[in-house]
Amino acid sequence: MRNDEQIASDVAAELRWSPDVKHSNIASRVKDTQIAHDATEAIRADLPNLAAKVQVVVREGHVTLEGPVEWQWQRQRLVATVRAIDGVAVVNNLLAVRPRVVPADIKRSIEDAFRRSAEVDAASLSVEARDSEVILRGAVRSLYEKDEAQRTAWSAAGVTQVINEITINP
Repeated sequence: MRNDEQIASDVAAELRWSPDVKHSNIASRVKDTQIAHDATEAIRADLPNLAAKVQVVVREGHVTLEGPVEWQWQRQRLVATVRAIDGVAVVNNLLAVRPRVVPADIKRSIEDAFRRSAEVDAASLSVEARDSEVILRGAVRSLYEKDEAQRTAWSAAGVTQVINEITINP
């Protein structure tokens, strides 16, 4: 007797074989089982250290990701990895950023990154960190510099929210 995974594989192959069928719109329990398997394997291949922490639930092509991550980029990358899987209709991102760093370390790492950056005038900006929330203040010369400061803040370990109060003074 064939198991769900074998059946799902055969169904997916047959749907890909038929050029007149848009197989990404067809969802079934067997297909959901295959999507869950593919998502788990994709996560294991892309971010192996997170694979055991992330739960994947699939219902009718809708994938829900749950579990803790330490960085915002990991949260975004897991969604992108799963979204690329054949048959995925929607990805519900319930991943929680749970940092292992203290606010003072977050503040210091962002300020250090600003000083290293040729794109951001570190002297004109201030950083406030409350738990894992960061508030950016100050004035910059362009929208690009404001966006770059925000991108830099999001790149710091443990950041779960960035409030960008930077103004632009050309």
